[in-house]
Amino acid sequence: MLVELSAEAVTEAAEGYTSAGTYKLECPSGQLALGSPTGQAIALEIEPEVYGAMVTHQGRTAMAARHREILHGADSATELRESANSAAELEKYRISIWRTGRVLDDE
Repeated sequence: MLVELSAEAVTEAAEGYTSAGTYKLECPSGQLALGSPTGQAIALEIEPEVYGAMVTHQGRTAMAARHREILHGADSATELRESANSAAELEKYRISIWRTGRVLDDE
């Protein structure tokens, strides 16, 4: 799976991508972590601000179909792992974030 992170305001998904939604992200610590269900993660430091964020994706349906094929067709754990790794490029995500304001104190 490929994940691309950009710092730009976007209003719609790029061609070939589907929007998973636009979100408000409050990041008072300036620490942002992106993780996956497999346990892989990266940590980023950004300015402690409030951000808008849009998540878009491509290939989720194709990847789900490929997963089903792999699960039913693999004869060993090694073959399963190799097939899954070769299919990883089917699924792509883009996460765009942009500053929208300052973090307000609750006090």
